[in-house]
Amino acid sequence: MTAALAKAMGGEDHQRIRFPAFQQLCKDITGDGCTSEMVEAAFVWATREQAIEAPVDGAARAAMNVAKNMTISTDKPATDGVKGGGGGGGGGGGGDDSFSDSGKGGNEKGSASAERERALVVAQASASLKRRASGEKSMSGALCRYQFLQTLIKLAVARSIPLETDDVSDAVEKLMSERMARFLPADAKIDPNAFRDDKLYTLEVEGVLRTHLRSLHALFEAFAGAGPAGRADLMSLPEWLSLLWHYDLFDDDFTPKEGTLAFQWSMTRVVDESKARPRLLNISLIDFFEALLRVAWRKRLPTPDMVRKAGKRNAGDYYLQLRSSPPDVYNSYLDAHTRAGLLSGDPVGMPAHVAVETLISVLVTSTRAVESNASGTADLMDEEVRSYMEEFEKKAASR
Repeated sequence: MTAALAKAMGGEDHQRIRFPAFQQLCKDITGDGCTSEMVEAAFVWATREQAIEAPVDGAARAAMNVAKNMTISTDKPATDGVKGGGGGGGGGGGGDDSFSDSGKGGNEKGSASAERERALVVAQASASLKRRASGEKSMSGALCRYQFLQTLIKLAVARSIPLETDDVSDAVEKLMSERMARFLPADAKIDPNAFRDDKLYTLEVEGVLRTHLRSLHALFEAFAGAGPAGRADLMSLPEWLSLLWHYDLFDDDFTPKEGTLAFQWSMTRVVDESKARPRLLNISLIDFFEALLRVAWRKRLPTPDMVRKAGKRNAGDYYLQLRSSPPDVYNSYLDAHTRAGLLSGDPVGMPAHVAVETLISVLVTSTRAVESNASGTADLMDEEVRSYMEEFEKKAASR
């Protein structure tokens, strides 16, 4: 199941932006400020080092060579290392990845640098047109984070220089504040550290996680080792979503989107996303603890009061009963939970440490529901989790 999910998602490398998504984003944020050729050229330039784009890479490099050799016209003579060829001097404009010159020269240097950047984009757009006219293959490759930032700078230059400003930083600021900010969804503005400080880093939550540490280890290692990479020390997004699916946690209120956001917000950032790619794409056991708490704080799980009124011994038993009931029964439960949250102003209905304890109860009880897993131990064993995975997939296949 995990391998199939990873394949359906286009592989486990989910931290890249492919051309169709980039093209739509550019259409939204730049309006008529950039042509489709310039958007394509910026993408080609940013992905020029990817081996899978050999034909496009050649076009991009040719475009850059043309741009470097172009004579840049400015109102004043270039000074302090800003030369007509746009490629050398003490201003630091000699590399392919240079976006602005530093050092002396003020606005004269900034104007020349900005003009050189625009010439580069125009030259790349020309090369892009020639490539498409010759019938070369369509765009492939994908942008990682730093490449995405590079393309935004390129597009800001193409959109605003020299019509609106001669300063590259001003052009980027205009693109970010006037265009891109309005398209950011609320989820994109979330600060992950706020949740950590308020909910995760507490003695009560730590106590719950320590109590169930062995069971959490077993869950993490079983699902992390089931994916294409087969690494039990790191869990990928498909493996994480597979865990949520196996334990029947998705519904109309908590969808794979919410599951994905819990994963993304729990990830530890890395400095070098090329050299530390496994850590960029996966979560560790510690990250896994945080992701579980985020799920518990978002999903409408049975509250202690609901469990008591239902006459069940724990939240796991009550949740299994709800999930095995007809859909209208479970949907009624969700509606009642939602209404109670709106009236009280507390959508979760319980403190963070109780919420994660409830989620762990659901995971453990579900695993132990398999007949062969009638273990006398308090903690889950690795074999029990794997047995549950196999049993669940058999039932899913027979539906």
